[in-house]
Amino acid sequence: MPKSHVLLLGGTGFIGRNIVYYWLKEKKVESIVVVDKVPPELAWMNQAHRDAFNDPRVEFKSANLVFPEVCTEVFDRRDCDPKFDLVVNCAGETKSGQTDAIYHQGLFRLSVNCAIEAALRKMKYIELSSGNMNSLNRIHKESDPVHPWTSVAKWKRKVEEELPNILNLDYTIIRLPIVYGRGDRTGLMPRILEAAVYKRLGKTKKVRWGANLRIHTVHVHDVARAIFHVRARDDTKGQIYNLVDCADSTQGSIWKTLSAMFGIKVDFMGNLRSRLSDMTKATKEFNDKHMAAWAEVLKEEDIVNTPLCPHIDPEQFVHKHLRLDGVKIRSLEPYMGVCVTFPRAKHLKEIVDDYIGMGLFPSSLAPIQPADDVSVRRIQ
Repeated sequence: MPKSHVLLLGGTGFIGRNIVYYWLKEKKVESIVVVDKVPPELAWMNQAHRDAFNDPRVEFKSANLVFPEVCTEVFDRRDCDPKFDLVVNCAGETKSGQTDAIYHQGLFRLSVNCAIEAALRKMKYIELSSGNMNSLNRIHKESDPVHPWTSVAKWKRKVEEELPNILNLDYTIIRLPIVYGRGDRTGLMPRILEAAVYKRLGKTKKVRWGANLRIHTVHVHDVARAIFHVRARDDTKGQIYNLVDCADSTQGSIWKTLSAMFGIKVDFMGNLRSRLSDMTKATKEFNDKHMAAWAEVLKEEDIVNTPLCPHIDPEQFVHKHLRLDGVKIRSLEPYMGVCVTFPRAKHLKEIVDDYIGMGLFPSSLAPIQPADDVSVRRIQ
């Protein structure tokens, strides 16, 4: 099969930059045109990602895809250029706590604009969607009832419902759980920052809800692998796939790893006590305490500017399970499965070490060598 010429939308973001890096490293593509509002120079990239974007096979275009005419310009190619055979949409407003008007324009309208252009040019279109489609503590299959429980997931679901209505669109949807890896800021990184702050405070970290709250994960390089795997198959057309590792991760398993990494103690409040506490007040107290400690250590180490912040949105405090069934995508033959089967300490340490090397994470809060004896208990 000939190598692809790819149009990567939202490509300087966390997932996009890792797709560029991984596909070039694995020699998967002939060329990649990256489109984003944020240029690579301002995207807080590490050296490996910067080198990937400087590769002659990569071209960057600055554009805001919420405007249909701009979208058309991005998709158009000069006669001498090879035609795109794959469009991957990593773009969109995915920051929590925004208004519906912002999500409608920056997420729904943007995705539909791009899908329409892909259909007109008969390009394979891959939409990265949200895995937060059902919050019950049972594994959620792609065919199960959908009840999105975050703002982003609600609007991603609207995109999922609209794609089948676009004439001649060859599309595949991949639903993602928490994605982590080098460059992560919003996946597991908020919990990593919490653990680092409690290393600074020297106190026990109290976690809302119980240790068995599911928070499923996948490594960003496995996202890149999965996209490439489904891109040229006839049997993936019009399909939705959950992409998840094999860990069945929970708050308990993630915080067990983090407590060992940072040498802190962790207590779980349990469901009853968490329900009785005021969510708004707890969120404010949480952010006030952690932001103050974070600001102090940044000042001490003369870190003037960093994209990392331990602020937590109230949406991240709710008692909702993220538990996906990944059997469907793993049943595609041949399919090698995910390489990173569960988030180990070394994978999380790589994220922190990367930011320390860039001067964006305080070195005094660096992880210690993970220990086997981890103190994690439930508050009675």
